Amino acid sequence: MLTVTAVDYDNNGYGVAKVDGFVVFVKGLMKGEEAEVQVVSSRRNYAYAKVRRLITFSDQRVTPKCPIASACGGCQIQHFSTFEQASFKQNIVEGLLKRVAKTDIQVQPILTMSDPWRYRNKVQVPIGKDKQGKMICGFYRAQTHDIIPFTDCFLQHTIQNDILAFILDFYNARHLYPDTLRWVLLKRGIVTEEIMVVLITSDEGMLLKDELVKELLYTFPQIKSIIQNINRRVDNVILGDEEIALTPVTTIIDRLGDCEFAISSKSFYQVNPIQAKVLYDKVIEFARFKPTDTVMDLYCGVGTIALYISKFVKQVIGVEVIPEAIEDAKQNAKRNQITNASWITGDAGEAARKLHDEGIGIDVIVVDPPRKGLNQPTIDAIVDISPRNIVYVSCDPGTLARDLAIFQEKGYQTEIVQPVDMFPQTVHVESVCLLQKI
Repeated sequence: MLTVTAVDYDNNGYGVAKVDGFVVFVKGLMKGEEAEVQVVSSRRNYAYAKVRRLITFSDQRVTPKCPIASACGGCQIQHFSTFEQASFKQNIVEGLLKRVAKTDIQVQPILTMSDPWRYRNKVQVPIGKDKQGKMICGFYRAQTHDIIPFTDCFLQHTIQNDILAFILDFYNARHLYPDTLRWVLLKRGIVTEEIMVVLITSDEGMLLKDELVKELLYTFPQIKSIIQNINRRVDNVILGDEEIALTPVTTIIDRLGDCEFAISSKSFYQVNPIQAKVLYDKVIEFARFKPTDTVMDLYCGVGTIALYISKFVKQVIGVEVIPEAIEDAKQNAKRNQITNASWITGDAGEAARKLHDEGIGIDVIVVDPPRKGLNQPTIDAIVDISPRNIVYVSCDPGTLARDLAIFQEKGYQTEIVQPVDMFPQTVHVESVCLLQKI
């Protein structure tokens, strides 16, 4: 047991305290707060601890809406005020850029949401049993595989919570448990309100599957698509390769700005479309497109950015490694009557290299990579293409700072960085950056 005062936060929102120079990371402790804490794990130079008793309270501490917020691994900073969340994320981006990218560029004030609740259009929850053998669903306790049941997740729409509760009641009322059901994935169109239900199972069989589908469609007319995804793997990958359509329609539709998008079970679509529009408008602002530009959109997903910017440029080329996403992108282009977009299925770096080798001129490149950022071959291919501007959309400020430092060494200067709070109540933050050729 120790008595400590937090002097800062780490990137996970833990309070950072020091005891005789020894660093202690404390979950749930806010900057400026003093508390009695218990060490739960220790290393040579640091330790992790949990709060046993708060002695002083930050004026930025709020009571979480969710009763399981402190245990669930989803909302790490729901006890932060809106102001403190914005300040925390702003400081994370600025600190990493300064330490890793070695740049003193002025980071723009983070763009937050006026209503930071029920913004998620996608939820995936594991299925399990409680000690009485009843079927439960919920989120994993942080750093474990223990399921913490919930009745109302405040990050998703109430109807998504209702559908999950309906599935539980369907089986529990019959005192049955569908052993093959591993996960339930829900997607919802924020504008259209259309819903997709994906039942992820370990094999083709599923107890009372047809009856469940029938009752879901009857009870929730917003459900347009139900799919059974078969995942025989035993690792942490959620979606498998095999799928069975349980309804004639296999996609849902949503709108973002002037564009309409078809979304399938496997395709990537921003989980917060409200802030996605804010993000994409910044992409257009930073890129400074010309009507004569040919633009390459790496990691294009279902074509959201590519189609959103298409009316500002001569041609846009979208690249994505997931074949299903590219098929969605093609259909989305047709749906929106966009004829100046083309698509490549393949690795981002390999596709960029191929375009360079073929001598195709690219004026601007937009990249929106996964959390791990860009690999060296992709960066090298981008630099060899030598676009006028690079717009980097990042969901991880750590890998963003690393990649910006590499681009700096290769002749591209970071001109502007704009954080966007896509994920309120969590430690995650999105950023849009403009890099210009020196």
